[in-house]
Amino acid sequence: MIKRDGHMHPNLLKKPHQGREFIERAIELGFDEIVFTDHMPFSVTGDEHDRIPFGKVGEYCLEVRRLADEYADRIKLLCGIEIDYHPDCAREIEEVLSAGKFDGILGSSHLDIKGFHIPFDKLTRGEFARLVLENYLAAAKSGYFHVMTH
Repeated sequence: MIKRDGHMHPNLLKKPHQGREFIERAIELGFDEIVFTDHMPFSVTGDEHDRIPFGKVGEYCLEVRRLADEYADRIKLLCGIEIDYHPDCAREIEEVLSAGKFDGILGSSHLDIKGFHIPFDKLTRGEFARLVLENYLAAAKSGYFHVMTH
């Protein structure tokens, strides 16, 4: 059995040292394979937090591949991305996916992203749950993702 973590956010281009820290720790813990999955940037969010900086998706993929080659004799490192799905952002998603070569594409539904302008304070719990589930279903049907996450 392979010990694998397929969902890691090292914030690779903004904090390059963290990539090595994640890899070294995974090796210490006996992992056979890990996947870096920093978040894609959106025009509504900018490149805040653990998002890949705008225009740097290709560079992100190259850096993951460089680290994968460097550590190839100790652990398998794959290049992934996590994309917060929103139907209004299909064009942006397609642009990001065409800008890099990914081994894993994670779909997520963080609808609380400030730029999506969803009036959470006006939704009942049931309405919010329905909205999240409808968005997950739309994301799954989009065909963009290998796996749906949180």
